[in-house]
Amino acid sequence: MADLPPWAIPAILGAVVLLAALWAGFAAARARRPRVDGSMAVIHDGTVIDEFVVAGPRAQIKRGDLTLTATRAKDGKVEVRGHRGKEKFTARLDDGDTAGLPGGATLRYTEQRTRMLDMITDQHGTEPEVTGS
Repeated sequence: MADLPPWAIPAILGAVVLLAALWAGFAAARARRPRVDGSMAVIHDGTVIDEFVVAGPRAQIKRGDLTLTATRAKDGKVEVRGHRGKEKFTARLDDGDTAGLPGGATLRYTEQRTRMLDMITDQHGTEPEVTGS
Protein backbone atom coordinates (compact mmCIF):
# COMPACT_ATOMS: atom_id res chain seq x y z
CA MET A 1 0.00 0.00 0.00
CA ALA A 2 2.88 2.34 0.67
CA ASP A 3 3.96 2.14 -3.00
CA LEU A 4 0.61 3.35 -4.33
CA PRO A 5 0.21 6.99 -5.33
CA PRO A 6 -2.19 8.97 -3.13
CA TRP A 7 -4.88 9.10 -5.86
CA ALA A 8 -4.96 5.31 -6.44
CA ILE A 9 -7.35 4.31 -3.65
CA PRO A 10 -9.97 7.00 -4.44
CA ALA A 11 -9.68 6.07 -8.15
CA ILE A 12 -10.25 2.38 -7.40
CA LEU A 13 -13.22 3.17 -5.16
CA GLY A 14 -14.65 5.48 -7.82
CA ALA A 15 -14.31 2.75 -10.45
CA VAL A 16 -16.09 0.24 -8.19
CA VAL A 17 -18.93 2.71 -7.54
CA LEU A 18 -19.20 3.44 -11.28
CA LEU A 19 -19.37 -0.26 -12.16
CA ALA A 20 -22.03 -0.83 -9.48
CA ALA A 21 -24.09 2.07 -10.85
CA LEU A 22 -23.80 0.73 -14.41
CA TRP A 23 -24.83 -2.74 -13.29
CA ALA A 24 -27.84 -1.34 -11.38
CA GLY A 25 -28.89 0.73 -14.40
CA PHE A 26 -28.62 -2.28 -16.68
CA ALA A 27 -30.65 -4.43 -14.28
CA ALA A 28 -33.34 -1.76 -13.97
CA ALA A 29 -33.57 -1.40 -17.76
CA ARG A 30 -33.95 -5.17 -18.18
CA ALA A 31 -36.65 -5.27 -15.51
CA ARG A 32 -38.68 -2.63 -17.37
CA ARG A 33 -38.67 -4.53 -20.68
CA PRO A 34 -42.19 -5.50 -21.76
CA ARG A 35 -43.03 -9.16 -21.25
CA VAL A 36 -44.34 -11.77 -23.63
CA ASP A 37 -47.00 -13.70 -21.69
CA GLY A 38 -49.11 -16.17 -23.59
CA SER A 39 -48.78 -19.24 -25.75
CA MET A 40 -47.53 -20.16 -29.20
CA ALA A 41 -49.32 -22.95 -31.04
CA VAL A 42 -48.12 -24.78 -34.13
CA ILE A 43 -51.13 -25.71 -36.25
CA HIS A 44 -51.15 -28.10 -39.21
CA ASP A 45 -54.33 -28.75 -41.20
CA GLY A 46 -56.43 -27.05 -38.51
CA THR A 47 -55.09 -29.23 -35.69
CA VAL A 48 -52.80 -27.97 -32.93
CA ILE A 49 -49.76 -30.23 -33.10
CA ASP A 50 -47.68 -28.41 -30.49
CA GLU A 51 -48.29 -25.59 -28.01
CA PHE A 52 -45.88 -23.96 -25.61
CA VAL A 53 -46.17 -21.22 -23.00
CA VAL A 54 -44.03 -18.13 -23.52
CA ALA A 55 -43.26 -15.91 -20.56
CA GLY A 56 -40.74 -13.21 -19.85
CA PRO A 57 -39.12 -10.36 -21.73
CA ARG A 58 -37.69 -12.82 -24.24
CA ALA A 59 -38.83 -16.37 -24.89
CA GLN A 60 -36.65 -18.86 -26.72
CA ILE A 61 -38.13 -22.17 -27.82
CA LYS A 62 -36.56 -25.15 -29.53
CA ARG A 63 -38.79 -28.08 -30.44
CA GLY A 64 -37.53 -30.57 -33.00
CA ASP A 65 -36.53 -28.64 -36.11
CA LEU A 66 -38.39 -25.49 -34.98
CA THR A 67 -36.42 -22.78 -33.19
CA LEU A 68 -37.94 -19.40 -32.39
CA THR A 69 -37.39 -16.30 -30.28
CA ALA A 70 -40.30 -14.09 -29.23
CA THR A 71 -39.98 -10.55 -27.87
CA ARG A 72 -42.53 -7.82 -27.20
CA ALA A 73 -42.35 -4.85 -29.57
CA LYS A 74 -43.01 -1.26 -28.49
CA ASP A 75 -46.43 -1.30 -30.18
CA GLY A 76 -47.52 -4.30 -28.07
CA LYS A 77 -47.21 -6.92 -30.79
CA VAL A 78 -44.94 -9.92 -30.48
CA GLU A 79 -41.95 -10.15 -32.79
CA VAL A 80 -41.11 -13.74 -33.66
CA ARG A 81 -37.88 -14.77 -35.38
CA GLY A 82 -36.75 -18.27 -36.03
CA HIS A 83 -36.14 -21.09 -38.40
CA ARG A 84 -37.64 -24.43 -39.22
CA GLY A 85 -34.98 -26.67 -40.63
CA LYS A 86 -32.84 -24.36 -42.74
CA GLU A 87 -35.66 -21.94 -43.68
CA LYS A 88 -35.85 -18.71 -41.66
CA PHE A 89 -39.03 -16.80 -40.84
CA THR A 90 -40.09 -13.61 -39.09
CA ALA A 91 -43.52 -12.41 -38.00
CA ARG A 92 -45.25 -9.72 -35.93
CA LEU A 93 -48.22 -11.19 -34.14
CA ASP A 94 -50.97 -9.66 -32.06
CA ASP A 95 -53.34 -11.64 -29.84
CA GLY A 96 -54.91 -14.35 -32.00
CA ASP A 97 -52.83 -13.59 -35.10
CA THR A 98 -51.27 -16.35 -37.17
CA ALA A 99 -48.26 -16.57 -39.46
CA GLY A 100 -47.23 -19.22 -41.94
CA LEU A 101 -44.27 -21.42 -41.11
CA PRO A 102 -42.02 -23.15 -43.60
CA GLY A 103 -43.41 -26.59 -44.38
CA GLY A 104 -47.08 -25.57 -44.45
CA ALA A 105 -47.74 -25.23 -40.72
CA THR A 106 -49.08 -22.11 -39.01
CA LEU A 107 -47.91 -20.35 -35.85
CA ARG A 108 -50.57 -18.69 -33.63
CA TYR A 109 -49.92 -16.37 -30.66
CA THR A 110 -52.51 -16.08 -27.88
CA GLU A 111 -52.23 -13.68 -24.94
CA GLN A 112 -52.40 -15.22 -21.47
CA ARG A 113 -55.71 -13.50 -20.65
CA THR A 114 -57.37 -14.68 -23.86
CA ARG A 115 -56.03 -18.19 -23.30
CA MET A 116 -57.49 -18.28 -19.78
CA LEU A 117 -60.88 -17.02 -20.99
CA ASP A 118 -60.86 -19.66 -23.73
CA MET A 119 -60.09 -22.37 -21.18
CA ILE A 120 -62.99 -21.19 -18.99
CA THR A 121 -65.34 -21.17 -21.97
CA ASP A 122 -64.22 -24.65 -23.06
CA GLN A 123 -64.57 -26.08 -19.56
CA HIS A 124 -67.97 -24.62 -18.69
CA GLY A 125 -69.54 -24.28 -22.13
CA THR A 126 -70.51 -20.66 -21.48
CA GLU A 127 -69.26 -17.35 -22.73
CA PRO A 128 -67.19 -15.55 -20.09
CA GLU A 129 -68.66 -12.31 -18.82
CA VAL A 130 -66.16 -9.47 -18.78
CA THR A 131 -66.95 -6.79 -16.24
CA GLY A 132 -65.28 -3.42 -15.93
CA SER A 133 -62.69 -2.11 -18.33
